[in-house]
Amino acid sequence: MKPRKTAGELVQSSIPSNIKRKTWLETLSQEDQAYVRAVVCYMKCTPGVAPYLVADAIIAELHLATSRNTIAKTLKDMLNATKKS
Repeated sequence: MKPRKTAGELVQSSIPSNIKRKTWLETLSQEDQAYVRAVVCYMKCTPGVAPYLVADAIIAELHLATSRNTIAKTLKDMLNATKKS
């Protein structure tokens, strides 16, 4: 049987850290990040493009272990950010 943590250890381990997790995009190399930004630029110029299909292509091209929904949401966010500017 595993020994219990002390009350102090339990409380200390429950305090959230202020370290922000990196997004899937931030974990990529600079070259791959530039590639994804270029893809978003082409998406902006291509009417009727489906972010989920582009996400599938990015997963295959960059060999990512990130979910399709996560990548598609990031692509949509990046696309919306470029449209506003």
